[in-house]
Amino acid sequence: RHPEHPICRQPYPSAKSTSELQVKVNALHRACTRWDMTSNSTKTKTMTVGEDDEDHPMITMRGSLLEVVESFSYLGSELGKNAKVDGDVWIRLDKASRVYQKWGKEVFWSRNVSKKTKVHVLAIMVMFMLLYRAETWAVTQ
Repeated sequence: RHPEHPICRQPYPSAKSTSELQVKVNALHRACTRWDMTSNSTKTKTMTVGEDDEDHPMITMRGSLLEVVESFSYLGSELGKNAKVDGDVWIRLDKASRVYQKWGKEVFWSRNVSKKTKVHVLAIMVMFMLLYRAETWAVTQ
């Protein structure tokens, strides 16, 4: 991504309508071409969030219809069509648990490591993994 281009400031274009998304996808393709980058219509997907209807957006890139998906993984977080974060929370819990187990014998259960160091490792290694991108999770009742 090139930081000077507005479309490159966000990880993926979002839009309120199919026509607005098509305009943004076209702008993304033009920006890639301008900056000597390649846009890949096979790897580029579309997803409608929060909509219950069965109408999927018909978005094209370089003449190819983009695939519509129900969810996708972005920077280790699972983003879904229903905008719920349940899956992502379980993924984060699993990853944090694995990190804790990995460091458990050498750090957390060791009598040779100070409590201060254990708390520091917990905050840096485990809590980081657990709370990564938590600020983007939707809060609902």
